[in-house]
Amino acid sequence: VLLLLIYFMSFYLIFLHISQNLLVLRQQLNFLQYEDIDIIHDAVHTKYMMFT
Repeated sequence: VLLLLIYFMSFYLIFLHISQNLLVLRQQLNFLQYEDIDIIHDAVHTKYMMFT
């Protein structure tokens, strides 16, 4: 039972960090679109697509 709890806790932490990283990347994409910076936007968009 303890191993199962640790297992679910580790999955929760992993997906929590992934979702936080996706939120940060989405904010960066929105900022770059607003500022109209195409080269950096393409790089961040590629990174964002790797995680989704």
